[in-house]
Amino acid sequence: CESNKVCTQCNDGFYYDNQKVCSKCSDECETCTDYNSCKSCKRGYYSTEKNPELCLKCPDDGCELCNNEGSCYDCLDGYYLIPEAGRCEKCHLSCATCQNEGDLCDSCALGYYDVGAKKCHQCNKNCRTCESSAGNCTSCNDGFYLNDKDNHCVPCHSSCDQCTGPEEADCIVCKTGFFYESFSYSCKPCYEGCTSCVFPGSQRYCNDCAEGFYTVKIFDDGTHHCESCSEGCSSCDATTCHECKKGFIFGENNQCIKCSLECSECEGQPYQCTECGEHYYETGKNANGYAICAECQGNCKKCDSSLSKCTDCYDQFYLTEDGKCIDCDSSCN
Repeated sequence: CESNKVCTQCNDGFYYDNQKVCSKCSDECETCTDYNSCKSCKRGYYSTEKNPELCLKCPDDGCELCNNEGSCYDCLDGYYLIPEAGRCEKCHLSCATCQNEGDLCDSCALGYYDVGAKKCHQCNKNCRTCESSAGNCTSCNDGFYLNDKDNHCVPCHSSCDQCTGPEEADCIVCKTGFFYESFSYSCKPCYEGCTSCVFPGSQRYCNDCAEGFYTVKIFDDGTHHCESCSEGCSSCDATTCHECKKGFIFGENNQCIKCSLECSECEGQPYQCTECGEHYYETGKNANGYAICAECQGNCKKCDSSLSKCTDCYDQFYLTEDGKCIDCDSSCN
């Protein structure tokens, strides 16, 4: 460049425009002469002899390089090449890289370890990586930390996404919906209207608003002030509901009204069920095509056509072999 504002040559992915400014090429171009005219294509794209300035996506998702007819000759990791077909196919799920179909791997996928003879076995479910055996973890999935004594992955505190130990104060990264409070060394829940937030986690400090809430104001720091929509409304602004939650329909004055007890979803009127709710079974359709919902007996959450045999129970009940929902012990949730 001649100065910090005047370029004489652009980096790859940019072109020198009429204002002597480096502007970005289109996404598929490695280099270009203007936005729509590629000189060379990025990996995963190709140009034809007929139209060399246009880069087209290679036909296979796993194709890293293909010729000007769109035939693959090199594949991304996790795929292998079928040369005669010019196509890339996925490796076995245990393989990070491979040469052909089957479970013989050149290297193991994340969550698998090498057992020799080009075979990879799966680590225990909470291990991100392991070696020598399934339970000998070397790193853990989010929500777990590595216990150095036995190389097992142990759950973090329920508010943590990443941690160094089991306590609240051991959090490194908070779960979505929590924020880090430095003076208590712990993750605290955001205001219910935030999908995520920053300290101090109130409705004024949301990164964005949850379903059923709307943005009143966006501040200079990018945070949102979120307020609740009217009951039953999933999407709204300050004056109007745009969409109702499941189990609600639009009524008068654009307000959301709840479907009848027997309906989990309804249409037109609260009693016109398109789907039956919990504790009800669909026995057929009425003349207008809406579900006829009959109440299950006993403590059933769901039941079969007899209405007396449960297929699912509410919390604090358990399902017996003969289809009854029986109270759990008082110590159980």
